[in-house]
Amino acid sequence: MVKCLPPTDPNNNWTYCPSQSAAIIFTILFALTSGLHIFQARKYRTNFCWTIIMGSLWEFLSFVFRNASIVNPTSQGAYDPSFLLFLLAPFSFIIQIGGGLLTISKNYNTLNTGLHIYTAGVALQEFFILVFLFLVEASVEKQAGAGKLLLILYVSLGLITFRILFRIIEFSAGAGTALTAEFSKHEVYQYVFDALPMFLALATMNGLHPGMVLAGEDSKFAKVRDGESGGEGLVLGDVSA
Repeated sequence: MVKCLPPTDPNNNWTYCPSQSAAIIFTILFALTSGLHIFQARKYRTNFCWTIIMGSLWEFLSFVFRNASIVNPTSQGAYDPSFLLFLLAPFSFIIQIGGGLLTISKNYNTLNTGLHIYTAGVALQEFFILVFLFLVEASVEKQAGAGKLLLILYVSLGLITFRILFRIIEFSAGAGTALTAEFSKHEVYQYVFDALPMFLALATMNGLHPGMVLAGEDSKFAKVRDGESGGEGLVLGDVSA
């Protein structure tokens, strides 16, 4: 069993004693859902699902590095990738990367700036989700036969929104506050409010993969010639029943 260093140790990257058992379990869980998403994307020829695969692989890799960091808690090379990959998400991730990198800093002002930038990134991500849901609702009548897929989509996005709200609450207060200290000193919050909802969101999409409904060549985005749609653009093929 791995022996934890005291959180007060200046060389220790962790502010609590991380559970290796929990890290191993979630490494396996994210490996399973990632592998299944890759298999399903190939089976159903759904190239548009690359963002789902990327997100699941980032979660898997974050826990691979987390396990390495638990074994060697003084290694910055293991802790930093775990921390960043765990925070990031496929959408608006450029802003989140910038903020995430700054949150690694030991300088208080830099850390605080990073927290605010990251918070803006996840808030932007939630904005994109809301816009997407609005567009889905506006076109739902045109996509007859996709009711189950829409339900799964709403559940997945609801879980992701739950995770986003947690991160906004956690980081918007800034470094050094009682709320931030509470979250940073107890590992359970990271699993209950982040890792678990993200896994459930990915597993839900495994249960009813978009390729099961948006099947075949007609489900792909295809170019349309001038005269067929008033100009060249992109259209989504028919949704199978």
